[in-house]
Amino acid sequence: PADGDPAKAKITFTGEFEPGQSDSSAVETSLGASIAVTVAEGESRAEIKGGSIIDSVKNVSVDAATSGGAKTTSKAGYSKGNIGVGGAVSVQVASLDTKALIDKGADVSTKNSLNLSADSRLSFAVTANAAGKNTAAEMGVGAGIAVSVNGADAAAAVNDGAILKNL
Repeated sequence: PADGDPAKAKITFTGEFEPGQSDSSAVETSLGASIAVTVAEGESRAEIKGGSIIDSVKNVSVDAATSGGAKTTSKAGYSKGNIGVGGAVSVQVASLDTKALIDKGADVSTKNSLNLSADSRLSFAVTANAAGKNTAAEMGVGAGIAVSVNGADAAAAVNDGAILKNL
């Protein structure tokens, strides 16, 4: 990033499946199934590494920001038939971290202020829709299972052993 601009990352993962449609002629039994899986991992990091020497007459800022998230959608429908059966499964696993750090061994001097910030604005959505697009003549059955396992950490830290001086 340019001097004074925070490190930023926009992370968006989307997994989506939508079944096609068969012809409109009626069949005895129609079946639709869908599975969508999203696995997402990402990190936004702004840091002053160990061994770095920062000597500033202005403010020193270490800012990390993350926005976005993950969306997983499965849609399963049946076409026209006497009996329609639909099933949808969506699985989402996401780990998205935002870190602003001053590491051990970093030497930071400033005449003004030292600011650290980690801003994480993420959204996660998972949907399993097993509703039929058309209407079965006699009976329609649909089942959807959606599983979401997500982790989002935001941390702003000065590690032990960092040297901070206000001149």
